[in-house]
Amino acid sequence: MRPAVGLGTAVAVSLPLWAGFQLLANINTNPASHAYTNTVWELISKAGPAWFGVAAESIQRPYLDALRMAAFGLGSLWVLTRPWGRRHVAKAAFALWLVFSFTAAWVWPWYFVPAIALSVFAGRGAVALA
Repeated sequence: MRPAVGLGTAVAVSLPLWAGFQLLANINTNPASHAYTNTVWELISKAGPAWFGVAAESIQRPYLDALRMAAFGLGSLWVLTRPWGRRHVAKAAFALWLVFSFTAAWVWPWYFVPAIALSVFAGRGAVALA
């Protein structure tokens, strides 16, 4: 019964904000999806001219984009298939947020605030990591 209430609440709260599939198109067109700012991925792409003799942008799209998306998919799959149990929702959310943060093309320091907040509920290991 509780999952149904949670799902119903999420749908009721989200439905007025639904912008159709245009919202999904935004994932590929907004600057944060390809600008490579403040990330490990930016560091790797900036090394492109020195390592490979090509411009950073040539490495970012499509190569690092595909690698980042694959890393996000595999990381999320790993987190979601772990036997977390009911009391470990915070641990799963913490892990998913870190996977997102480390595989995003654009990250600002405040992106880690939800992970830091969740770490309090996720246990000592999460607090130390946060």
